[in-house]
Amino acid sequence: RKEMIETPYWADAFYTFSCPGGQCYCQSTSSTFSLGLGGPDQDYTTAISTDTLYDIEGYQDPVDATIEVDCPLQDYYKVYDNQYCRNNNIDVQLSELPEVRENACVRKCADVANAEPSDFCAGITGFDLDADADALCLPREDCEDLCTVLGVECWGIDMHKSQPICYLNSPTCSDVTPTPNTAWELLIRELSRTPFLRHDGRACAPPCRLDPAELPRGRLDISDHPAACYKICAQHRADALTTPECAAYDEAVDTHDVTWLCAGRELCQAECERRDDCAYVELQQGRCALWNGECDVVEQEDSEVMERLSPTPCRAEVFGDPDLATTLSERKDLPYEALGAQFRSADNRTRMRWRGMDTEDSCDGWVLEQNAAQAQQVHVSNCSDDLYAA
Repeated sequence: RKEMIETPYWADAFYTFSCPGGQCYCQSTSSTFSLGLGGPDQDYTTAISTDTLYDIEGYQDPVDATIEVDCPLQDYYKVYDNQYCRNNNIDVQLSELPEVRENACVRKCADVANAEPSDFCAGITGFDLDADADALCLPREDCEDLCTVLGVECWGIDMHKSQPICYLNSPTCSDVTPTPNTAWELLIRELSRTPFLRHDGRACAPPCRLDPAELPRGRLDISDHPAACYKICAQHRADALTTPECAAYDEAVDTHDVTWLCAGRELCQAECERRDDCAYVELQQGRCALWNGECDVVEQEDSEVMERLSPTPCRAEVFGDPDLATTLSERKDLPYEALGAQFRSADNRTRMRWRGMDTEDSCDGWVLEQNAAQAQQVHVSNCSDDLYAA
C-alpha cells in the first residue's frame, strides 16, 4: 500500500503586525494575552481579528487580506447560593411553550396523592402555592433546559436546594437586588468559553496516598491561598473558635492536607477558572477541593462536583487574496506549552502560530505560515502485503 506523507517545512509568510526596516510596531504586549484557559486580561485569540496582513519579504507592504476569528461561547448557569429573585417570575401558566405550562405545580400537582413520581409533586408538601403560582415542579436539569429554550425571555432560575421546585426569572431580575434565603439558590444564565457542568450528589473518589506528606493524587495544591482550610482552621483551633466548615474539615480531613479551601461556591469556581490545570471543583460542607483530570466521579450525598468543560475550538477565516483565502481550526490536540497556540487548515497547507515577545521578534502577534515542503512518497507495509506471513 502506498501513501503520500508530507513532512511540514514551515516558513514565515505574513504577520499580523508590521516590521518596516526590521522595527516591529506591536499590537499588544505579551502580558496582555494568555495561551491558557484563564488568561489575566483577555484571550490571545482576540489578536487574530485584523484588517491587514504584512508580507515578511516586503515587511511594510500590506497584503489585501483580512482575518476573522470565531470562538463559540457555551450556555451555562452560574450558581449563587442562599438567595433568589423575588416577584420577577415568568408567568408559566400563560407561557406559549407547552412544556412550561404543563409542568406548573398548580396544574399537574392538584391531586398530590395520585400524582406519579415522574411528576415531581412530592416537593410541594408544606408549600403554600396559590392558584396563580409560577412554580414549576421539576428537577434542576429540566428547569435549566426550559430556561435555555425560552432564550432571552428567561434570565435565570430560583431553585430550591432540597426539592424539585423552581421559578423562571424574567430579565427584570437583572435590576433587582437578590433576596437572602438559605433554602434557595439563584442560577443566572451566562455564556463562557469554559463553562461548568454541575453533578449533584457526586464526589471525586478519595485518592490513595501512602505517604501523608505527599499531595493526594489528582488534587491541586492550594497551600498559598488565603482561604486554605489548613491555615484558617489551625487559627480557629488556636483561638478556640468553632465554625461549621472547620468542624467538618477537622472531622473528615487530615489537618495537614493542603488541598482544601474553606470557601463557598463562587470563590472555588473563580479559583478554578483562574488556573489552567483545574478541571473539577468538588464541593463538600462549606469547603472545596480543586482537581485536575484525574477526578473519578462517584455518588455521594451532600456533595457536588462541578466539571469544567473544554472550550469549543476557535475557527479563523482568511479572506481577500485568493492565494491566502482559507479556513483554519484551532488545534486542541497539540499541547500549547510545547508547541504554542496554533490554527491549521484542513489540508495542512497553511497555519497560524502565536509568536510572543520572548522570541527573536520584538512584537506579540500571529504569524501566517505556508507549508513549503515537497510531498514525499513512503511505502507502508502491513499483513495484507504478505498473506502467507499473516
